[in-house]
Amino acid sequence: AWQYYQKALNWWSKSTDIDKAQEEYWYIISDIVSYSNLDGTYTQLNIPLSYLEDALQIAKDKTQRAQASYWIAVKLSLNGSSQLNMYRVPRAFQQALDSSHGERWESGVLFRYAQWEERFGQSHYNTDGQWIVTPNYSKALELYTELLNNHNQTNPTFAKVAKQRIE
Repeated sequence: AWQYYQKALNWWSKSTDIDKAQEEYWYIISDIVSYSNLDGTYTQLNIPLSYLEDALQIAKDKTQRAQASYWIAVKLSLNGSSQLNMYRVPRAFQQALDSSHGERWESGVLFRYAQWEERFGQSHYNTDGQWIVTPNYSKALELYTELLNNHNQTNPTFAKVAKQRIE
């Protein structure tokens, strides 16, 4: 299906009707992402990063910017722990979190961000010039706690895992 989505996205990206193109482009990206998230876990995100970055650029409001930032964070986090990803992923999650308050998908942002911090957290070069990745358990705990305190009913599965991770 990607080849058809790609043709449509490329067509709308060249349209001179900016408002309609923006609306259609966003709709298509949302559809692709929704299909990738049928089980609620984003085990894969079958769309090139550049299209998600375009979606962030055309986002009409803070909610769309937060969604696009979340999609970017998930895409990058699924691509592994390269140095660039180590820099971009937490920033994208934080941008999504900053503007997702009250959204039904906020618990997903908290959960995925907490998982990232628990696994990868902070990264830097040590004095020998080696790239070091250190889990940030305090940030993960903060995010899991917020998930439990404010979103326990929103997504019981995430809340259950968050409680287990805290214990």
